Amino acid sequence: MKINRSLVSINIKGLLWGSSLHRLQPHLPASTSRKRCKPPSGVQSNDPYKVLQVAPGSSLVDIKAAYYQKIKLLHPDVNENDTTEQAVVLNAAYATLLQDYSRENGGELQGQPDVFDLPETEATELFVNPFLCYNANPLQWEEIQEVARNAEKEGRDPEEVLRWVRAGPSESAVIYLTPLQLEAVVEELKSIGPAADVITLEACAFYLTDCLYRARVANNRAPLKPR
Repeated sequence: MKINRSLVSINIKGLLWGSSLHRLQPHLPASTSRKRCKPPSGVQSNDPYKVLQVAPGSSLVDIKAAYYQKIKLLHPDVNENDTTEQAVVLNAAYATLLQDYSRENGGELQGQPDVFDLPETEATELFVNPFLCYNANPLQWEEIQEVARNAEKEGRDPEEVLRWVRAGPSESAVIYLTPLQLEAVVEELKSIGPAADVITLEACAFYLTDCLYRARVANNRAPLKPR
């Protein structure tokens, strides 16, 4: 298929990155060669506040900071043990506190996290997971979305166009979300800031990719509703 070059509205050299982040994947079970260790004190608790070691009523900034600080310590690059179980507990606690914060603050961040499992309507909003575009800088996630959406507007295949601009999308990078799911994803990406280090980006990638996986499953089984 011939690609319209007018779709490329970003600086290709700026989009290409080529760092270690091109190998980003969700936090999956580690190799059997890794030692399995017991979670440290607090991580075994069913209380999400104890897991993240934040006080009830903490600000959204404090909750996110606590999560990113702890998930960094579980990353395979800095921890030789199998930390899969600890990461699962932390992710669950983080999702719970985001939901509590939303409820206590009049619905702010209302898309996180329940809407990923219970879509409110048909998924019609195009989104590209920047962490699954292996040649692209995820900090330029807005430019990646622009390329894909321009392609869709012109009747092109967004995934094919992303390949043409050498962003290196995986087969599951492109997904359709509901409006609330998209709002939640955008809010999460905006929260990491332009000066995030690699491990902070990977922590965001683990959480975001998990949410998008759940959304894909939920949206595929959700009954279609009239627009």
